[in-house]
Amino acid sequence: MTVTQFKHVIEVEKAGSINKAASNLFIAQSVLSNSIRSLEDELGRPIFIRTNRGSELTSFGKEFLSYIRPINMKIDQLIKRLQNNSRSNELS
Repeated sequence: MTVTQFKHVIEVEKAGSINKAASNLFIAQSVLSNSIRSLEDELGRPIFIRTNRGSELTSFGKEFLSYIRPINMKIDQLIKRLQNNSRSNELS
């Protein structure tokens, strides 16, 4: 389980489809599909129901997303803080 996989799940849920999410993330659809499938295999449960119309969260996927969203937000905040600290040190 990786932070990148968390970001992938969040983007697929937001975009509503793997194809659109892959485009938004600037990665190949196959890379994104493999990432999510690998995560689902690791967890032993599907996160998405894939249809011709797109991807929908399973009930497990909804619960999983409720845990990873705050984690992802904290990681993004940490990255911004570290970048700001790095810039501050450069100016000193």
